Amino acid sequence: MPTELSLERQSTLGSRVKAARKHRDIQQNDLAARIGCSSSHLSEIESDKKLPSLERLKLISEELDITVDYFLLDTPHSCKTYLRDDQLASIVERCNTSTLRRIVHVAELFLEEQQEYEKRLAQYELSGGELTAEVTADYLRREHLPDRAFSSEKARYYQPAGTMP
Repeated sequence: MPTELSLERQSTLGSRVKAARKHRDIQQNDLAARIGCSSSHLSEIESDKKLPSLERLKLISEELDITVDYFLLDTPHSCKTYLRDDQLASIVERCNTSTLRRIVHVAELFLEEQQEYEKRLAQYELSGGELTAEVTADYLRREHLPDRAFSSEKARYYQPAGTMP
């Protein structure tokens, strides 16, 4: 069984269901029986000829042990469960001790930033005031431009191994 569910090219709900089912090594007729539909109906879902009801999608999600948002979002990589359990686990598995230490340090820096942002956002919500330019810019940076949003302290941990910042 593959160690990572790679759906980079899976852009539709049906193709994501099919890829997730295959990743779990489940036959189409077996999954169909588990979710209470015919294998031809599941085939139509997987080939994007039909959309599943929300109830059926919930059953598919439970059987494949993947959150519903994984199937519904524009990019499956937005799903926290996928990022943590599949993508991040696969990366961490291949790291040596030195690289793992750097990852932990950078993750701690990001968590500090996240806590500061959440604190500022809570203050905004309590004040009932308008979003400041700083909070708005921070939101946009976090949610829409994460790959460009590195402080200089974080950037030095992104240097290739053996090079100096």
